Formats: sequence, structure tokens, C-alpha cells
Amino acid sequence: MGRLRHGVRRLVLGGASLLREARAGVGDAVSELSSTGSIERDLQEARRHGRWLTEEEQAQALLLRRRQRKRRMLLRLLLVISVLLPPLWLSLPIWIGLLWFPKTTRRLLIAGLVVAVAGAGVGLLILLWLLIR
Repeated sequence: MGRLRHGVRRLVLGGASLLREARAGVGDAVSELSSTGSIERDLQEARRHGRWLTEEEQAQALLLRRRQRKRRMLLRLLLVISVLLPPLWLSLPIWIGLLWFPKTTRRLLIAGLVVAVAGAGVGLLILLWLLIR
């Protein structure tokens, strides 16, 4: 009985070590696949930028993407709130524009603000001129 127990014990320990090696091999394969995906992402980003990015530039790009994602989430929230509250319906075109065409909408808002400030200034000058006269 002792020899049988010893043989079974050796078999179990050998199987356990084999399983450990297999698990390590699977772990290596998974990490290699994930690093391949990472390399492919880096290659796509390098093609988009026209060169390889340094680690610092990659970190900055990741931070920028996170900020943009957070900003888009905030704009979606504002859009939903504006849809639900009728007094805010006038702001809907702004939120939709900022979501769909952010650069163009921003330029239009800045141009509108400049025109409004200039118009207010001219109106104030006319009012002062009328009061003085």
C-alpha cells in the first residue's frame, strides 16, 4: 500500500507542476496577445501622428482622451436636462452643436459673443451720446 500511495502522490505532484507550467504558458500567451494589441494601438497612433510617440506624449494623449470623454458625457447630461425642462429648450441647439460639431459651434459662439459685446458697446455709446446732447 505504501508504494501505491507514493506513486499516486508522485503522479499528483507531477500533474500539479505540469498544470503550473501550463498556467504560466497561458499567462505568457495572454500577456503576449495583450501586448500585441497594445503594439497595434501604438502603431495606429503613430500612423495618425506621423511618428512614434514618447511615453510622456502617450500619457498626455491618454489624458486628453479622458478629458474629451468626460466633456462629452457632461454635454450629453446637459442635453438630456435641456430636453426634460422646457425653459431650457432654447439651449438645445448649443448642446447638440457642441456634441456633433464642437469646433464650428465654438467658433460660432465666440463670434456671437464678440458681436454681442460690440453691439452692447455701440449701444452704450449711443445712449451716452443721447444723454449728453
